[in-house]
Amino acid sequence: MAETKGVVKIDDPKQLEINNWKGFVENWRKLSIKAIPYGFVLFVFALFFPFKYAVIMIFLSVLPIVSWYASHSFKETKAWERLLVFRKGTIPDVTHVREPGWAWTKWPSERTLFVKMYERRIDVPPQKIVIESGLEGSSKHKLNKISITVDPIFYFKIKSDNQSVIDSVTKIEDAHGALKDLFIFTLRQTCAKFTPDVLIGNQKDEINESIKTAVQKEVEDWGIQVTKAGIQDVQLPKEYEEAMNAVPAADRRYEAKIIDANAEARRVEIVYRTTKKEDSDLTLRSMEAMERFAEGKGSPIIFGGLKQFLREILGKEDKK
Repeated sequence: MAETKGVVKIDDPKQLEINNWKGFVENWRKLSIKAIPYGFVLFVFALFFPFKYAVIMIFLSVLPIVSWYASHSFKETKAWERLLVFRKGTIPDVTHVREPGWAWTKWPSERTLFVKMYERRIDVPPQKIVIESGLEGSSKHKLNKISITVDPIFYFKIKSDNQSVIDSVTKIEDAHGALKDLFIFTLRQTCAKFTPDVLIGNQKDEINESIKTAVQKEVEDWGIQVTKAGIQDVQLPKEYEEAMNAVPAADRRYEAKIIDANAEARRVEIVYRTTKKEDSDLTLRSMEAMERFAEGKGSPIIFGGLKQFLREILGKEDKK
């Protein structure tokens, strides 16, 4: 509903139709009340007229009273409504829930209340929730908890059976406000269990379903059906996005260091094996030289080298 320069503009066609009908009934009642004094005067004059004229005058005199009473007793129920009929302040049974159409009530002993049956939306403002960041590694001590902004959505309607229509009125005072508070509580409690990557990931549907189920369990006795409840959008803080961007870079640096360390260990192993092989070849050559020397074919230079080699070996053994 919008208001411009003192003129009220109604955007909802249903609300426009309701207001038109209420305006008609109200004008009918006012006209009937104004006509009652004239009807009384007409009734008095009818006493002095012949019988055939008096009957017509009496009928016209009581017509405003009948019209005024009928305006209170006749009720029109729209297709999206149910009519609750209270008798002396109570609802005796489910038969006092009237379906769409015209209904006759015994006013003033019976009072009525219209219940909207169509699906309705509750406007829930964005919620700021503190959750675990879920970041691992060096960034964890810097950003352990973060505050996210959740844009929620909530739809509900009254169940179609008559008992649920009665329960929606008699078992909760302000269903709209109670549903809003309950939904916000459940939303914050559920979101606090997850990390941001879960809330914005592929598990959002499962989270929304769990929120809907939790709220529905609480309002089951109110005759209300939760049709949609959950999260539309999640806004993350800038510091968390920066930390998320820093994590892959840190992981890449860590992996590079691992690769370098493995390469260095491989190089040392190759050098060690090569050195060990060279020592074995040198030992073998020395033994062959000793055999040739024993046969008288050795060379003084080789013998001198063999002596030096044996001294080094003996020196190493002494050091050990």
